[in-house]
Amino acid sequence: MKDKKGFTLIEVMIAASVLALGAVLIYEAFFIALDTFSYSEHYLDVAPLANERLWQAQENLTRLGHLGDLPTHGELTHGGKRYHWELSSLIQDEADSDKLFQVDLTFFWQEGRRKAKVTRSTLALYKEKE
Repeated sequence: MKDKKGFTLIEVMIAASVLALGAVLIYEAFFIALDTFSYSEHYLDVAPLANERLWQAQENLTRLGHLGDLPTHGELTHGGKRYHWELSSLIQDEADSDKLFQVDLTFFWQEGRRKAKVTRSTLALYKEKE
């Protein structure tokens, strides 16, 4: 028998399959990273707006014991992106004339085909003045 140098067809097919699988995995990882980056970018846009809305709600609840005329839902456009938001407050504990409120604020936006959201929460204590 004569020694032949080179690769067999099966070896070439296996090598091509491994390379194709590697390329697909790299491609998938790249798009996951892009999606995460986009979500982080929008989260950083929303964070200051969420902090301000939470602060307003916390301030109203601490001073008045209710949200007052503060809107509980809405829509805004920031940086060319459209966001929807919802604000809610629940009494967590009530003792004598004091009330402890939990305030939740959720921002929603469309991220490609999926809906993304960020929820922030805080507490507010209302002490009735005697």
